[in-house]
Amino acid sequence: MTAASPLTQSPAALASEGGNDPLRSDRWRHAIESAPVGVWDCDFQRRTLYCSAELVQIIGNGSAAAEYPMEYWVNLVHADERDALAQRFQSHLVLRTPNVQFEHRVLHADGRYRWVRSSLAVISRNEHGEPARVVGTLQSIDDVKQAQLSAMLAAAQDQAIFSTVPVGLAIVGLDSRLLTVNDALCELLGHSKAELMELNFRAITHRQDIDDAELFESALASSRERFRAERRFVAKDRSVIYAQLDLTLMRDSDGLPLHFIAAISDRTEERLQLQMLTKQRELAQITLSSIADGVVRIDESRCITYANPAACQMVGLDLDELRHRPFQEYVRIVGDAPEGPALGDDVLAEVFDGGQTLQFPSGTLLRFLRGREIAAECSAAPIKDALGYVREAVFVFHDTTESNTLARELAYQASHDMLTGLCNRRQFQSAIEKSYAALVEHGTPSAVLFIDLDGFKAVNDRHGHQAGDDVLVWVASVIRQAVFKRDVPARWGGDEFAVLLINCDADRAHDVARRIEAELTTSQVRLSDYSGISGSIGIACMSASDASCMSVVNNADLAASIAKGRGGGGIQRFEDIRAQVEERRSLFEWRREILQSLKEGRLIPYGQKIVGGDGELLGYEMLLRWVDTSGRVNTPERIIDAAERLGWSTRIDGFVFGVASRLMLSGQVPEQVHLAVNVSGRSLADADFRDTVTSFFSDHPQVASRLTLEVTETAAVSDLNLVGAFVSRLRELGCVFALDDFGSGFASFSYLKAIPFSAVKIDRAYIRALDRDPTNQLIVRNLCELGGHLGVTLIAEGVETQAELAALKALGVSRFQGWLFQKAEPLPWSW
Repeated sequence: MTAASPLTQSPAALASEGGNDPLRSDRWRHAIESAPVGVWDCDFQRRTLYCSAELVQIIGNGSAAAEYPMEYWVNLVHADERDALAQRFQSHLVLRTPNVQFEHRVLHADGRYRWVRSSLAVISRNEHGEPARVVGTLQSIDDVKQAQLSAMLAAAQDQAIFSTVPVGLAIVGLDSRLLTVNDALCELLGHSKAELMELNFRAITHRQDIDDAELFESALASSRERFRAERRFVAKDRSVIYAQLDLTLMRDSDGLPLHFIAAISDRTEERLQLQMLTKQRELAQITLSSIADGVVRIDESRCITYANPAACQMVGLDLDELRHRPFQEYVRIVGDAPEGPALGDDVLAEVFDGGQTLQFPSGTLLRFLRGREIAAECSAAPIKDALGYVREAVFVFHDTTESNTLARELAYQASHDMLTGLCNRRQFQSAIEKSYAALVEHGTPSAVLFIDLDGFKAVNDRHGHQAGDDVLVWVASVIRQAVFKRDVPARWGGDEFAVLLINCDADRAHDVARRIEAELTTSQVRLSDYSGISGSIGIACMSASDASCMSVVNNADLAASIAKGRGGGGIQRFEDIRAQVEERRSLFEWRREILQSLKEGRLIPYGQKIVGGDGELLGYEMLLRWVDTSGRVNTPERIIDAAERLGWSTRIDGFVFGVASRLMLSGQVPEQVHLAVNVSGRSLADADFRDTVTSFFSDHPQVASRLTLEVTETAAVSDLNLVGAFVSRLRELGCVFALDDFGSGFASFSYLKAIPFSAVKIDRAYIRALDRDPTNQLIVRNLCELGGHLGVTLIAEGVETQAELAALKALGVSRFQGWLFQKAEPLPWSW
């Protein structure tokens, strides 16, 4: 059995080993329990290592003393430092020195290596002189090392060479983390310093060069301290940077690796130039072996030194006739493409003097000595000698005459109307966009004419489609002759035409419209039997405040439709009808809003209580609320006004009546509660609405007396006798009819005389301040007396105070409605 470890022995046992020396026992206990140093005891026979609690904490394995296998401890030491530590320990054994101290790194439980200072000594040997027990201490110096490193980094950063050198510099940790970088590297990679400090060297290396990043491991494993290699790095914007990497390994005074200094020199431009030269050489090789394309080689004096058979055939001369002849004399580059290079007497100057490759636009015109011309794709490239001087140039050209002709034909067909030869709608819209941009940027005015032919359908129907085509071609010629060359006439579609008048104000646009109108009117004799053709012409000027560039076309179209609506054959300026058009657009928007609101359930039935003299609930007046697209609940005035202008009042009334009838039949509404529905004068005059209401009450007489129809006094009733008969029929079925807002207009008594109402609702104007207003009191008193004679029930609207309520009761009114009892709220039933 081996001796117990000092770490596990009691202070008494330690004292006995040391005799009766209390000093030794006290010191040992103090070392173990008080000192911020980890203590370990290694038993070589058992190959175990006892570690104090402080040591266990240093390596992050807990807070209690523990025993580990020796191999476990050896594996904690950084691989770069194991051999050196073993050599020092071996030297200690052989030389029997008192102890050995060593700074190295150990693996912490968090996965990072921490710097420690170790001290060890052999305290017992076996009979062969081999160590039996070794004890030692372990002290964390990681903070000190990091402080030293920070000081070194700070010193490096303070050096002008680090911060100002135009080469990217970085200090890289042994774990490949970027410890510091200079401004040049930040600029090269497009990162800030803070961003780079969060990355490691692998993160900025091109993924195809990641394997080469083993350069760090190679440097650590060898005696070499400097390495140079070509590498690719990735910038923040994901662009690739070709660079030369110089890597230097820095060591401390003990020869241990500290960090790397990486110098990154941008070679991207040189690499691109090399790629360009390679491409040019490949192009020259391909050109010289070409058969289908023409290839001409030219020397510095601009004379032809070689031409392949294809070039000779296109030029119309053999090689002997071309050799040593001036290139520009035999092959003239006309270059009619507007985006091509500027062509002077010496087209190839940029190639010879600047070493540039010229790529001429497709369709460049080549004119040869004997007058033949072709459209071609052509390029000119330099041929350089070993020193980089341009000695020759190669000119390559491919005949594209046939394909260019076809392309022009296809482009024309895609942008023009094939019947009239005018621009089509797509091309016209493109011209509109350009003109709108010119207006916004330079203030250049433009206008649009929209021409809608009158009588064209009759010609088509009477004489056939060929006659119609003849008319369209003739109208196109009239328009083309009336405008300038810069203007853009187009066939919009069918029998409609549009004209973009560029750099044109309203007066000139009107003059052009008059010329077109006059020509259409006076030249019809040329059409023989196709008489009756005219044009309704709308004029609109482009404005920078238009909602879009196409607004001007829409405006001209609207103006033309107004002219056509007057019988055709006239001219209408959009500005003169702007208010009318805006009203039409507003109604169109309201039409869509009403339809969407009905479809999406955004017309919500609300209700306001109608109560008796004791406050008991008698019923509700149904009041509509409109929820707009933003979700805001609105009173219905705007949407009701729009419905009336659209003639859609009956739609709204039908919707509300439908809700009320479904509620009545659903059984949700208590038997003693009635519902009152407002009905417009237009609905009363609508036969379908009257039939719908009559059929409902005929089919469901049990709810007739609980569903009141209210007609406001201000509603326009076109036929009182018709409405009177309708009301009488409904009263026979048990329905209640009420006259709403009595006294707010001038038709109150005529309505009462012609229509047999069951109830009258007194307008709120006579209820307000009734307790203090003698005039209102007199009117209400007379209304009560009149109601008694006519046998109608009186309901007071707009009651807001207790004083008004008391005055009404005193005058004999028994039914009330107003904010005193309830503001309008959603109905309490599911509809």
